[in-house]
Formats: sequence, structure tokens, C-alpha cells
Amino acid sequence: MRRTCTHCQRRLPEDQFPLAGGKRRGACRLCDNDVQRTRAPLAPVRVDAVQVRLNNLACLWFGPARRETPRNAA
Repeated sequence: MRRTCTHCQRRLPEDQFPLAGGKRRGACRLCDNDVQRTRAPLAPVRVDAVQVRLNNLACLWFGPARRETPRNAA
């Protein structure tokens, strides 16, 4: 039998819904995993020395990136 998830509105098989107190929950496992993933803190980004060197070299050649919009944009 297929059920509709209350969060994402997908039609999924019954086994995709976890049990809570002997009853199936309204949210599917995919939605539960998404919620857990958004609550978990992100790992810090490691600095790559080669990428830093390439970025610095590109800034020497082309100048730093400009934040203003190009004037010839339509």
C-alpha cells in the first residue's frame, strides 16, 4: 500500500515511513534525513595551498574581482 508524505507530498511505499509508537509517522524517511542534514553543522573548509596560489596569480594577471555590475549588460 502507498502513502502520501505530509512534508514532500510524494507517494511512497509503506516501508518508507518510520514507526513511532506502533504507528506509521506522516513524514517519510527521506524528509527525516533532510531535516537531520540541515540541523547538522557543516565541516570547516580546508585551505588548499595550491588553490590559494592560483587565485593570487590570477589576481596579479587580471586584477581583483569587481563587485559592480558590467556597464554593457543588457
